[in-house]
Amino acid sequence: MWRPTLMRLKESRWALICLVGCAVVAVTFLPQVVFWVERNGNWQGMYALAHTDELVYSAYLNSLMQGKPRRTNPYLPQQESGIQSSFSLQFLPPYAIYAGAYPFSTSAAIAFIFLTPLMAFIASFAVYWLLSEVTHNRKVAAVGVLIVLLCGVIASQNPFAIKDDYPVFAFLRRYVPAVPFPFFFTFCVSAWLSFKRKGMYAHLWALTAALSFVVLVYSYLFLWTAAIAWMFCFTVLWVLLRPNDRAQTLGRAGVICVLMIVALLPYSLMLSERSDQIGLEQSLALTHRPNLFQFTEILGVVLLFVLAYGLKRKGYKWTSPETLFAASCAITPFVVFNQQVLTGRSFQPFHYEQMILNYLLLVGFVVADQLLWQALTKYSLWFTALAITIGVALALKTATVASVPNLAVDQAVPILNKLQSENVRDGQSRSVLFHDPLLALSAPTTASTPILWSQFMSLYGGISTAESTERLFQYFYYLGQNEEGFKKAIKGVLLYRAALFGSRRVYSNITQEFEPVSDEEIRDQVSAYSAYIHGFSSVQACRWPLSHVVVTTGYSFDYSNLDRWYQRDKGETLSGSVVYRVQLMKGLCSRVESY
Repeated sequence: MWRPTLMRLKESRWALICLVGCAVVAVTFLPQVVFWVERNGNWQGMYALAHTDELVYSAYLNSLMQGKPRRTNPYLPQQESGIQSSFSLQFLPPYAIYAGAYPFSTSAAIAFIFLTPLMAFIASFAVYWLLSEVTHNRKVAAVGVLIVLLCGVIASQNPFAIKDDYPVFAFLRRYVPAVPFPFFFTFCVSAWLSFKRKGMYAHLWALTAALSFVVLVYSYLFLWTAAIAWMFCFTVLWVLLRPNDRAQTLGRAGVICVLMIVALLPYSLMLSERSDQIGLEQSLALTHRPNLFQFTEILGVVLLFVLAYGLKRKGYKWTSPETLFAASCAITPFVVFNQQVLTGRSFQPFHYEQMILNYLLLVGFVVADQLLWQALTKYSLWFTALAITIGVALALKTATVASVPNLAVDQAVPILNKLQSENVRDGQSRSVLFHDPLLALSAPTTASTPILWSQFMSLYGGISTAESTERLFQYFYYLGQNEEGFKKAIKGVLLYRAALFGSRRVYSNITQEFEPVSDEEIRDQVSAYSAYIHGFSSVQACRWPLSHVVVTTGYSFDYSNLDRWYQRDKGETLSGSVVYRVQLMKGLCSRVESY
């Protein structure tokens, strides 16, 4: 009875991909399930974090859901920031999520929860489609999906590295690269079919590749630039090693490239409206230095040696389309990590390693195996079990690592709802000071309440370096920190140091040109802070009026600076924090305006 059913499943393409897709969904959704179990009926509606960066994206999504314009900063009270940021440039994913969530009136957090299984399944389908076309084997494609998507982190970094900052299922980081990720592989398979097919079908697939590229351009920088690099490698290899197809290949590649350039023209105009300061904040490095030792480059060399050795022993031709595809996957990391030799610009290269090149390399290894050994065919059950086991282990690791921040942001939801309702009732949009930077980061996901200071608020634009620094100074001033406390904080806490000096001066993995912050620079900032707090006046106090101060229970602060300018109530203990309602001293700001 069961044997015919299993045979029909194996013979049905749709049943097979649905089965594999459901397996990927089940494994990658485990962290959310564990989070629900841990909350044990006290869940307040937040999603389980894959990485704290997701809070930046859910904050922007919530601001769109609240009716704010595309060029907005969810941490500031004003509606329009006036300049382009990476969020306003990469607008397709948030608007697509908003459109899907609108009929159900769901929050940004709930939309993120549903996004994970949806994009996990769609990504499974995209990778399966690519592998089935290149390997011509459905079983290999199905096993390959599990290996590529569940084990991608293993190919993104040195397994012996002490520090591990990468999300284990990076392709599902919301909302990017989660939403555009399948379109990268749709682009690859469309380009593949365009080169392989003849006549009108070839041009139709070229158009499909171009349309996929359009989605990538207005979704995520690191995916569309990686797509260009792969397309370049694939085309060059095909042209050089298949001279009989040269004219046909150049024609089809030309069609795709022309359409890609057309897609980039509006993007270039939008990019010209972007602030140079945002580039500095996001660690744009001006360098021509080559980068030859990234982990994915090392794996690329391994894949090329595997192909060369195997093909020599098997007598397989280098000119076969399948070989060229696998080789293009191996070479792409070198193009991506060394384009700055010509362009002079390098932008957070680690994102390529964890978000796309690792998955592309694993696709290349799956294709190479099918060409040379067919191990995935012979031992499909073993590889399936291994991939799922690794995936489950990684999912449980994520749930464990993220347990504390998940609890903190979920517990804070009642606080944020309270702040939102009180500000709406008062008809004001005054700022909130959060002692805990994580709560400040997560607040705009739930409430459209301005924040005095948050570590990533400058990424959206609408705020200068000087203003960001002053907001941080004011944050420490109101919490009663003297010069010594300020110095201890910026020396001991990376996010405070990054807020003052930029991420590229603090995190060595995001730029080749890493220059750590010197003691002299820290002393200069301490001196600047000292001058600021000793010269603090009603002008500074009225610049960003506060409505509430939220302090984590168990911490004690000297509120004398705050109480000098504000009337503060006794505070309300709520969800692990003390919430103080504050009001500027009567007439304080009117005296400032009279000057």
